[in-house]
Amino acid sequence: MPIKYLHTMVRVKDLEKSQAFYELLGLKERRRIDNEDGRFSLIFMCPPGQDDGHADVELTYNWDGDDALPDDSRHFGHLAYTVGWSRRNPGPAWKTPAIGKPMIRAAFLATALGVAPAALAAAECRLALLLAMDVSSSVDAVEDRLQRGGTAAALLSDPVRRAFFASDLPVALAVYEWSGRYNQQIVLDWQMIDSPDDLTRAAGVVAGSQRSHNDFPTAMGYALGFGAAVMARAPRCLYKTIDLAGDGQNNEGFGPPLAYRSFDFDDVTVNGLVVNAADFEAETGLIAFYKREVLHGPGAFLVIANGFEDFERAMRIKLERELTPPAIGSLPVVEDAG
Repeated sequence: MPIKYLHTMVRVKDLEKSQAFYELLGLKERRRIDNEDGRFSLIFMCPPGQDDGHADVELTYNWDGDDALPDDSRHFGHLAYTVGWSRRNPGPAWKTPAIGKPMIRAAFLATALGVAPAALAAAECRLALLLAMDVSSSVDAVEDRLQRGGTAAALLSDPVRRAFFASDLPVALAVYEWSGRYNQQIVLDWQMIDSPDDLTRAAGVVAGSQRSHNDFPTAMGYALGFGAAVMARAPRCLYKTIDLAGDGQNNEGFGPPLAYRSFDFDDVTVNGLVVNAADFEAETGLIAFYKREVLHGPGAFLVIANGFEDFERAMRIKLERELTPPAIGSLPVVEDAG
């Protein structure tokens, strides 16, 4: 099994100061990726004369800030290797004894996902991903179809397909819609996405679904409480992520902060997708509201759609970022007692 070390990823709060620090250690910038859609930068630094991509430090910097750093122990992101074997592309036969194959494979997969091998062995999937679609009264029929169609198209896009199957461990997917206090509805119940056919079927369910409500306000706290209950019966995954899409602030019942205090969100990251198409003054602070009250858990982030016509692009970017190991969810590294 050919194995090559690639890089160590480190999250940074101040990119300029961090680069200066690693330059003092003798590293230089080898490659830089600035992703305007995802609003982040990746800077690869290496020692002089070792710019073949096999001795890098990767600095990950979020343009919108990461206020939790350095206090939440997320500086270390992952170790990256190329491994010449996987379930979907087995390549040459292994030379190790049969009993050693799953153990070695599990060790490398655990390293890539940032968890202990014991936690990996107990998991059914690497990520439980729960998508929440806004069907409150501010979303008209055309916008609702753009939201459902955009979600389905994003799931089937090439980058997202690749991200779904970037690891041997599958992803569990579910979708629900939300609006008023008691107006939540499952669109797609938990499905293990273990093959491209599974993903195609799941996207088809979302694309063909019909809106359950259209005349209720925006009760985000209740929507999150419902999401916590759905997540509680998810398959046993290493990470748990809820995506809350919406075009307005909470205007009925308790808000997200009380939901996070009242329901079980200890191991759950909540990301946001803001549809920033408000035509009235009350929603001019929508992005700030999501950052302040909706985002929850280490690594939580926000993606902005410029109207529902832009929903597919925003959803695709968000899904690709969430699904690409190891930047998925918020479950802390589990210490292996063995």
